[in-house]
Amino acid sequence: MNRPILTAALLLSLAGCITSCATSTTPAPSPLVTVVAAEYSLGAAGGIANAYVHLPLCTGANGPVCADPAIKAQVKQAYDAAYAAVTQAQATADAGGSPDMTAASAALSALQSAVATLPQK
Repeated sequence: MNRPILTAALLLSLAGCITSCATSTTPAPSPLVTVVAAEYSLGAAGGIANAYVHLPLCTGANGPVCADPAIKAQVKQAYDAAYAAVTQAQATADAGGSPDMTAASAALSALQSAVATLPQK
């Protein structure tokens, strides 16, 4: 079970280029490349979030592999916000525009933080 988490963590760290690439001395990536990186980040964090959200709710009698309702709601809210922001950026890039990745980066960061706080049992 730790291997998927490590893989997702690696993908999330690689996707950190969304903001740092644009502020480094190297040329900024094209808007489409930036959006694709955001989509990969969303997919990695979203996969972990989805697995947690679909666990049975914790009842105190169903063992350590369960989902706390409050955490489940936070993760779902963070995923929904990230999905909406990345989808908007994708639509802008598809239309030939240059998407402002500020909202998508912030939403992805919030999702990554929510996923990082999930219980590891």
